[in-house]
Amino acid sequence: MKRKKPSEMSMQELLKAQKTTNIVIVFLVSASLLLFFIILFLF
Repeated sequence: MKRKKPSEMSMQELLKAQKTTNIVIVFLVSASLLLFFIILFLF
């Protein structure tokens, strides 16, 4: 198994981090929208 170049590895790490942040952002947006609708229905 060949060792990868540091630059390649950092790029992969960046992509992974981007994916996780995107998932978190989507989750937060959906949660806030859900809260908004619940408040609308209650009041």
